[in-house]
Amino acid sequence: MLEKGIPCDYELNGDKLILNIDGVALRDILAKLVELANDPAAKTVINEFLDSQSLGAYKENIALLLSTLPNALKYQNYDEKSGVGSGECTYVKLGLKFVKE
Repeated sequence: MLEKGIPCDYELNGDKLILNIDGVALRDILAKLVELANDPAAKTVINEFLDSQSLGAYKENIALLLSTLPNALKYQNYDEKSGVGSGECTYVKLGLKFVKE
């Protein structure tokens, strides 16, 4: 995917760039990043990094996000207690706005 470029729409208006990444491509990119982040070797490095930062309560939230994101990127609805998901997550929506100052 990176060799072909990331599909997106953009709008350049003066000093503002608005970038909307294709939702299916973004879901696939996030799924791959989360898969890598949840690898045991990577988790050690990530946990050491999180421990070295003064993140306070955010540290637990980041760890929770990394542990729940794999299922969130697969299913529309997921029950952690039963381990059952339903409905396919087909895209992720994210818009970015850059302003030149």
